[in-house]
Amino acid sequence: MNIKSIRYQHGLTLIELMISIVLSIFVIGGVVYVTGGTLRTNTEQLRTTHLNQELRGLMHLVTRDLQRAGGMSMTAYDTNFINNHGLTLSVVSGSNIIVTASPSAKFEDWVVDGQAVIQSRTNNLAGAVTNSCLKVTGWATGSSTSHLQVTGNEAACPGDGTNIHAFSSTTIVSGGWWFATPFSTAYLLNDGATPAECLIVGYDRDLDNIADTNEYFGFRRDTTENAIETWQSGTLGCSSGTWTNISDEGTIAIDAFNFRRITPASSSLIQYRVTITGHLISAPSVSRTIEDVVRMRNDPLI
Repeated sequence: MNIKSIRYQHGLTLIELMISIVLSIFVIGGVVYVTGGTLRTNTEQLRTTHLNQELRGLMHLVTRDLQRAGGMSMTAYDTNFINNHGLTLSVVSGSNIIVTASPSAKFEDWVVDGQAVIQSRTNNLAGAVTNSCLKVTGWATGSSTSHLQVTGNEAACPGDGTNIHAFSSTTIVSGGWWFATPFSTAYLLNDGATPAECLIVGYDRDLDNIADTNEYFGFRRDTTENAIETWQSGTLGCSSGTWTNISDEGTIAIDAFNFRRITPASSSLIQYRVTITGHLISAPSVSRTIEDVVRMRNDPLI
């Protein structure tokens, strides 16, 4: 081995080694910072996406039932039945009005307590609220020589507010009257708040033209568990009956849930704005508000 060649071989000096280490620390720190930021961003996006999906799922459940509110079976037989039955009133105005149907065939299949018999549907659809209404309180089949009789009291027309109109005549010709659906969108129940924090609607799910007790659907916010509940059974009302959570109170907290009608009460077009605000239990800073405008697709009249 050449001793002279070994004498002139050099490595890194201490200063050069320290500079290299410092530069490496800066590079590694930058990589760690960027990677950490990316992970934080991805985590935040995943949390936001999760919350958004949960709230959207709840909104879908609510708007689906709202869009079907007031729905009844719509067949050609419905219209033919009304167009071939005239009505005769025993009095023009007052309480305990008796309506005689002619002919009476199958009339009893259509009349239910709480239903409304309405005259002159065309005016209502044109926007002029001039209809006369009778809220049915019961019916009884007469003798073989008489037609079926319906009894009831005067009631406001759907969309008519508190105004009450008497029938304009004692005879309503075939096709000149209509049944109001028992699930009329004009009679949506709420808790009286503005905007409402509870809403109960109904629709004829089994298509039998009868307002069955199991065909009502309600939604409200549970302020104790910060969840959205749906009405299940018992007394129908926003503060009564049995309600069950449909949101996962262990994952998300519902901070606000309300309905606001955005069309005038006199308008035949009924639209509600539904708002849901919630946050993640595991990350309270992750909060989101979603809104949807729902148009009631079913006319208040069959």
